[in-house]
Amino acid sequence: MSKLRNIRLKQNWIHPSVILCFLLSLNCSKVSKTDNFLWLSALGIHLPNSSETDNGEMNQPISISSNVRAKFQVNPEVMENLGFLYTNDPAFPELRKIQDFSIVNLESLIRDPLMAPTDVNLFILDSSKGNIIYTKNSGRIGYFHDATLINYTSILILPSGKILLISNTGFLNQCYLYTAIGTIVKTPSCTDSTISTQRFYNFKSDLGKIIVKTSSDTLKVFSSKDNLISDLNLYPAPNGIVDVSYSSSKNQLSISDKKGTRISVFNEIENGTFQLRAQTETFSHSGSEGKIYNAPYISSVAINKDGIVYALSNIEDAIYTFDQNLRIVNIFEDTLQFRPFRKIIEPLRIRISPENEDLYILGKNYVSIARDLDVNRNSDFQWSLPINQDSLKQAIMDSLKQPNFDIKKSLFDQPAVKALLDTYRTAP
Repeated sequence: MSKLRNIRLKQNWIHPSVILCFLLSLNCSKVSKTDNFLWLSALGIHLPNSSETDNGEMNQPISISSNVRAKFQVNPEVMENLGFLYTNDPAFPELRKIQDFSIVNLESLIRDPLMAPTDVNLFILDSSKGNIIYTKNSGRIGYFHDATLINYTSILILPSGKILLISNTGFLNQCYLYTAIGTIVKTPSCTDSTISTQRFYNFKSDLGKIIVKTSSDTLKVFSSKDNLISDLNLYPAPNGIVDVSYSSSKNQLSISDKKGTRISVFNEIENGTFQLRAQTETFSHSGSEGKIYNAPYISSVAINKDGIVYALSNIEDAIYTFDQNLRIVNIFEDTLQFRPFRKIIEPLRIRISPENEDLYILGKNYVSIARDLDVNRNSDFQWSLPINQDSLKQAIMDSLKQPNFDIKKSLFDQPAVKALLDTYRTAP
């Protein structure tokens, strides 16, 4: 991280000569390729990030380490310039606004057989255009348009393919379904329900159950199978709820409440009843490089299958890792300063893949995918560019060497890169 701090300029840009020197210096680097962004892998750039381990002791001694690294990103610029590689559709709509997203491990009956067991489908709600853009598998995307979806606020997909949305008036919508042939269909004459909700969260999704946050700041359980709402009993009850995450393997809930100034973990002691296990209002931490972190509040949380909690600070643009006793063990800051991927700034929401535990972060019109390499050491990664990355890397390197390199332009708009992508567009 320190390497990039020393060369950071205003507006998050680096002079091309410095970039080139950095590239050359890293040719001999021993940093693992698993540490790289997929796009920056094409550039040959490695971005090291500090990792610190802090042993915590509350109920029992716990020693874990965390090493979160950003790996890939979806944003309008990436879709505009590389989307054609995934669609083969010249009329594919632009991605204008990522209002919300959902990741899901679909049931086998509607899941693409080419997908690995740990792969997920990603659904993005573009509420400005009334579109849902979604992955059919790791190398193919599709879209669904319905003007009714304009200004909808939230999306959540169940393993059955049922699509849940929250309308612009704050009501739950269950009119849409993802099918086994990779399309989205709408139930004829279906309209928003009368169930008022501010937010919803994954719960026991294999049973069709989710958690909904009501206008009175309480949490309820909604069953999509019978359209019934039941109480979610938490002792003590949270207040000022900001975000909720559920671990099905641990039967635990992680909640950011008190308007984000507190994180709590609850154990399920019986069906629908949870008892407080751990709680913290301390978000101060000294990094290995001496930087002091002190988030004023936490904007989102995600709990993994081992009870490790990842939390977002949209003030510090950082991802905090807490152990099972809610002691901070590491803080990740995205050091990316290159287009087409954007630096993780003002992260809003974090979700965790149920199988491989990759982290999906919603920010200002982007979804970044990260991985904790100390939790998942597997080098396999779901998302990749379906093109010859060596030729793309060379085109980018050639562009960086040009005296007329325009640092204000996207890498995609540099002549050599643009020419290469045009050859893929026109290829039979």
